[in-house]
Amino acid sequence: MPVVAQWNIDLETADLFAALVCILCVAIVVSGKSVGKGLISALLGLLLCTIGSDPISTYSRWTYGVERLFNGVPPLPLILGVMVLSDILTSLERFVLFEKTKHIAAFLPNWGQLKMMLLPMVTGSIIGLLISVIPAAARAAAFISCYDTKRAARRKKNPFVLAAASQAAQASSSVGSMFSLLLFGIPGTRLGVILFMTFLLHGLSPASFFGQPNIEVIDSVLGGAFVTGMLLIGLGFCGMHFFAVCSRLDGRILLPILFVITIAGVYLIHQSFFDVYLTILFGIIGYIRNRYRYPLLPFLLAFILGPIIEVNLRHTLAFSAGDFSILLTNPLALILLITAILLLLMTFLKQWSYTRYIKKNM
Repeated sequence: MPVVAQWNIDLETADLFAALVCILCVAIVVSGKSVGKGLISALLGLLLCTIGSDPISTYSRWTYGVERLFNGVPPLPLILGVMVLSDILTSLERFVLFEKTKHIAAFLPNWGQLKMMLLPMVTGSIIGLLISVIPAAARAAAFISCYDTKRAARRKKNPFVLAAASQAAQASSSVGSMFSLLLFGIPGTRLGVILFMTFLLHGLSPASFFGQPNIEVIDSVLGGAFVTGMLLIGLGFCGMHFFAVCSRLDGRILLPILFVITIAGVYLIHQSFFDVYLTILFGIIGYIRNRYRYPLLPFLLAFILGPIIEVNLRHTLAFSAGDFSILLTNPLALILLITAILLLLMTFLKQWSYTRYIKKNM
């Protein structure tokens, strides 16, 4: 880890700008079925991060005299709005939060099922851990791990094989994505975004954004993650029956409770109704996003990386007296930008050709 951190320090601002743009493009490609919707989500996140004081000149931008916006859009109302309140509003439309469980045959698999799931679980864990090290690519881990086990699942006619591979990949990807979060300060999953916002809420920084990592914070996070994992295992075994009963409750009972808890939590942090209004606003935006299936990860990642992208770009242009050709004369920055463009273009052409094929065969 210290070697990678030292390599980060040696990078120029143009290289950092190109690397962050490439990471954002990866998030756009892997987060949804439409590159266009991913681009719109990312652009909206970049637009929101311009609200507040200018990072270099400290002039106010798009605040309209609201003091709470001088330091930018508060991250907590945004996260709770687009991730929690939006799902509550979507569920209110359907009047159901979870599908009611009619009957639970068993809480744990038997020995034969465990033996059948062992190899897919190991394979999925390794694939998920390796792929999720790449920022914003953690979501692809479950799909890739399922590809190798899909034929086996069909041949054996056992759904446990496919479920074991995907769930093991998702669990290990959460661990692998911590690498980019703690070392680079770049969250690659929704859980990483929540953890990153928690750090900011408490005035902590896991890494100085492509700089020297904060070893004390990393040690505390890893130790806390281990203890939390052990507690969750015990809580899961002890609370199986209770969680099963909760899954059978009517959504019309749970949804108002979750709504009140969300709004009360936002208000109690700073005791500000402005944060409540922002949460409701972002909840409506998130509801529209859910309705039209716009991906969430590019939006959140653009909101987090936007200020860093802007600072590195402006420092690069200040060094070159406003000449954008410096991005083309820097070899590493040029390679990363070309990779990002080709990635978006190839994915767009693939989706476009697939759409045309579907329309012709309808």
